[in-house]
Amino acid sequence: MRRPTLLALSLGAVLLLAGCASKGEPAPENGPETTAATNESASAPVNATAGTNATANQTAPAKDPSMPDDPSSCMRGMDMPGCTAAQAEAYAKAQEANAGPRPDQALTPVKIALNLQGTDQKATVALDEGTMTLFATVYVNDTGQGPYLALGPGGQGDVTLQMKGANTTKTFTLAGSGSSVGVDPAAPLAKKYTAALEMPESGAWTITVGGQGQAVQVEVDLLERFVM
Repeated sequence: MRRPTLLALSLGAVLLLAGCASKGEPAPENGPETTAATNESASAPVNATAGTNATANQTAPAKDPSMPDDPSSCMRGMDMPGCTAAQAEAYAKAQEANAGPRPDQALTPVKIALNLQGTDQKATVALDEGTMTLFATVYVNDTGQGPYLALGPGGQGDVTLQMKGANTTKTFTLAGSGSSVGVDPAAPLAKKYTAALEMPESGAWTITVGGQGQAVQVEVDLLERFVM
């Protein structure tokens, strides 16, 4: 009877030790909790990014509809693919404002020769938008060696210079230019005059010389100034 009792006691002791050993191991539910926290931490940067984007969207200024998507395709005064004429004008003005005052600009000199009939003595120039003052320097010269003659309109008075825009007409008298008669090189003709136009309109202007003559040329040098 003792041997069965000892065997039963031994089996009971083994089972008791196994139970104690299993109680000493970490609780299996700790694993899922740790994994869940790790996943939440991993997802945190995603949430942070989303919050950053939301803030950026709130503070980013709206695109100015007058500004073209591709300024390189703009050409002032006409519609181009991706840039309308209005956008081109707005972009050009913004560029000019950022660049500061526009420097003076000299136009191509206008040269008009007198003829004995005094007809068709004119030329056309184009003034830029934004010109505050137009300066004109006028030269009345003979065209080379030999005799020359300069008379006013109809053979009377001094030679005149008329500048005519779309809505403005200005006439200047070139004092002392009339009855200019001589021979170069003994007595060359060389006279200089200056004039100015305030706030001239942009666009085409016609320059007309009033008078008649031979071997005489009227040269008009124009300078645009864009600041007062």
